[in-house]
Amino acid sequence: MDPIRAHLTTQLMAHPTVPKASLPVTVNVTVTCFSNGAVECRYDLTGALDHCLLPPYAQTHQADELWQHTCFETFVAEADQPGYREFNWAPSGGYAAYQFSDYRTIAQSTDTVVPLITSTVSEAQATLIVRLRAGAWPASPLQIGLSAVIEGVDGVLHYFAAHHPLNRPDFHDRRGFVLRIA
Repeated sequence: MDPIRAHLTTQLMAHPTVPKASLPVTVNVTVTCFSNGAVECRYDLTGALDHCLLPPYAQTHQADELWQHTCFETFVAEADQPGYREFNWAPSGGYAAYQFSDYRTIAQSTDTVVPLITSTVSEAQATLIVRLRAGAWPASPLQIGLSAVIEGVDGVLHYFAAHHPLNRPDFHDRRGFVLRIA
């Protein structure tokens, strides 16, 4: 395996408008960047998983609107640049990658990102590991926003992020890209 260039771990926080008791889970994320440019994102969901809707893994497949159900998200931007990339990953194996030229402005992009996704769910923990080939992320230094949408069994969506800059969930707000990789 290639040497590690950068490694960071964080716990995502539920958005303050949603009482923690309504979905008693914890989301931890680890991002590892390797010296060859490959990246691995690991999302661990623990707690009352019987309160969550977690679709079983089927196969890796491209899909849009994953945020309408349980999914994990990674936002990556080059420091001091208005553009950014959004990656969505679902426990089912669904994924999406978007290129934005500015806040919520989709750019034309021919870049195709096909991740390797593994997803495991047990009674105590759900783990999603995503591996991206070299070149899937922009060059460093990077600003990273990590987030998750967890669907409760009641159909209510719960929003988790490393930082919530607004009084409503908005993972595209660059003030939420609080993690740095030099």
